[in-house]
Amino acid sequence: KQWYQRRVRGKYSEVATKIGELLTTMDRFEPTAHQLYYLYSAAFSRICGRHNLVLQQTMTLLERAMAINHDNPLYHTEMGAQLVLQNRMGEAKKSFKTASRLDESSMLACLGGTRCLLASNSVEDAASQLDFLYEISATTGQPAEMLLLKAMVGLKQGLPEQTLVELLEQAVQIRSTELEDQVPGCEYFIKMDPDFLLQIVKIYLSFAPSEPQAQGQPQSPALVACSSILNPLIAGAPGLLDALFLFAKVKYLSGQVDGAKASCQECLEHDVSYGDAHLLMAKISLSESNFRNALQSLEIGLSYNFELMESPVYHYVQAC
Repeated sequence: KQWYQRRVRGKYSEVATKIGELLTTMDRFEPTAHQLYYLYSAAFSRICGRHNLVLQQTMTLLERAMAINHDNPLYHTEMGAQLVLQNRMGEAKKSFKTASRLDESSMLACLGGTRCLLASNSVEDAASQLDFLYEISATTGQPAEMLLLKAMVGLKQGLPEQTLVELLEQAVQIRSTELEDQVPGCEYFIKMDPDFLLQIVKIYLSFAPSEPQAQGQPQSPALVACSSILNPLIAGAPGLLDALFLFAKVKYLSGQVDGAKASCQECLEHDVSYGDAHLLMAKISLSESNFRNALQSLEIGLSYNFELMESPVYHYVQAC
């Protein structure tokens, strides 16, 4: 039932409650099963769309695992990863450092520390660290996380688009290969790591046109790449709201207005307070010269989030 709540319905507040019930049950019947606490924590954190309530619960599960087996470097690495999802980069850096001290060969811990460097705008330090890690992993093969980080660093350094696209393509290919023949479950979603895939989509979108393509115009390769990632991701985790919204944006920019509307509406059915979806619905209405619907979308969005008033779309609609 928890997997259904989490993957299909996208009702994160309800999911957080269900995880709390799971935690209570485990505390009663499996109080020493630190591997299970870790497994559930990592799996739910991967597909929660960075929702704070869910992450609070997954952190509690992970803390249970660490209380039983404090010197497990995997648990400290996972703690760092979940802190990154909450943008608590200073604390994440400490967790990754502890993990590296416990296991000097942990590539994921080293990459986590590099991610923290990049978040603090220490771009050159992050680049140097990545170059070192890239060299020492040359014989064993670079993990997908390393290739994404190289693309993120390269984007800040202004590297050519083609260089970054090649890194992203390699990262997606590696991740796809790792998921072959695996059945959906905790391990599957930990390995899939939807947030990882969404970061790739966001970089691709930075190469896409900023306005919808005209009918008959060749589709942007960046938008094609986004679709190829988002289609299977949404099939595997249909309640992931950020994926639904990004897919709506990709369809809108591809000129698929009806598809964009449908994805936006699905996102809002899961969470009517999702501000970016209301903004996109307003833009779609504007593209159809339907100012009334555009204003209605903004008014609904504003009732949940006053920050939408700072959007250029809001001011444009008001002026009309």
